[in-house]
Amino acid sequence: MIHRKGHIMQERKIMAPLLRERLSGRHRPLIAAHKGSAGGNVMPNTVGAFTAAIRQGADIVECDVARTSDGTLILFHDGTEPLYLGIKQNVRTLSYPQLLETGYVNCNNNRTNQKVQEFRQALQAFKGKTLFNVDRGWDHWDSIVEEIERQGMAAEVLLKSPPRPDLLARLESYPKKYMYMPIVSSMEDFRAARGHEINTVAVELIFASAESDLARPEFLKSLKEEGILAWCNSLKLSDRHFFCGEFDDDVSILQGPEKGWGRLLDLGFDILQTDWPAILRDYLNGRYGG
Repeated sequence: MIHRKGHIMQERKIMAPLLRERLSGRHRPLIAAHKGSAGGNVMPNTVGAFTAAIRQGADIVECDVARTSDGTLILFHDGTEPLYLGIKQNVRTLSYPQLLETGYVNCNNNRTNQKVQEFRQALQAFKGKTLFNVDRGWDHWDSIVEEIERQGMAAEVLLKSPPRPDLLARLESYPKKYMYMPIVSSMEDFRAARGHEINTVAVELIFASAESDLARPEFLKSLKEEGILAWCNSLKLSDRHFFCGEFDDDVSILQGPEKGWGRLLDLGFDILQTDWPAILRDYLNGRYGG
């Protein structure tokens, strides 16, 4: 077991130079931008949204990757087609040429000339400039890994998924140990990812309150001692959907960042994912120094 841990730590050193660079010499947490930073006529999960996020201080851009019926990897959160495309069909049932016939609908409910973009376009646009966290792509990791290798960006992409046995086994089967982050909502989930020879560089922790075992400072400290980053989603997707107890974006913006983001930092989180990267950046600069 010691040999296995040592092997994984060595792989982590090989696979994450850009991640280490972002953390090197810094004492403030990293900012991850949910789907980039969208608004107005800038659509989520696009090169434009990722550009906006980076300019607002994001260290990592989170993106959703789906695959069309003809095998094209696209930047899109399937299931949101009625909202962003004005269609009922799931993007997975359409070919990419069919998808290009439909433009995005912006937040003002106006049809645009913008089209759903390919995953490769984002990788090519930001190679060497940022880190990508790929969400919702675990059903087609083989294709994603092929594209990552084609672009030479294994050290710039962090894969994530629920810690399902089949997914962990697939990761373990790859010759290269890609950076990985399990989505953990219980200690059982956390333990599920422990018995595999994979390159776990971070853990996304989901908890209902600060009393959760996953939010205990001692647990977060133990992760840090292993060289594993603690990722927290401060997103607020609905009034009934909680990722981080009561310490979310809404509380941080409407009641003050110390009541939301500040509490998460006090607990010991290393990465905060938000829909408001610029506001979080300004808060972190004030708390830790620019």
